[in-house]
Amino acid sequence: MQIDTLVLRATRRTLMDDGSWRIPCPCLIHAGDERLRLTVEQRPDGTIVLTCSGGCRPEDVAAALGLTAEEREAAP
Repeated sequence: MQIDTLVLRATRRTLMDDGSWRIPCPCLIHAGDERLRLTVEQRPDGTIVLTCSGGCRPEDVAAALGLTAEEREAAP
């Protein structure tokens, strides 16, 4: 999966200087919270990295986004 496809699903998004994106975390613990807690970046090998500043585990974020492990690890 391309990072742009994933990021376009978000209601709000900000492109950071390093090329990563900040979007609201979709985990239930943050329901209704539109703060841009989730950093989404794609490594050169195509791996999508998900980092929530609210402490959610990457696998929980991926599940909330509907991403499979294969989609997170697939090369572009």
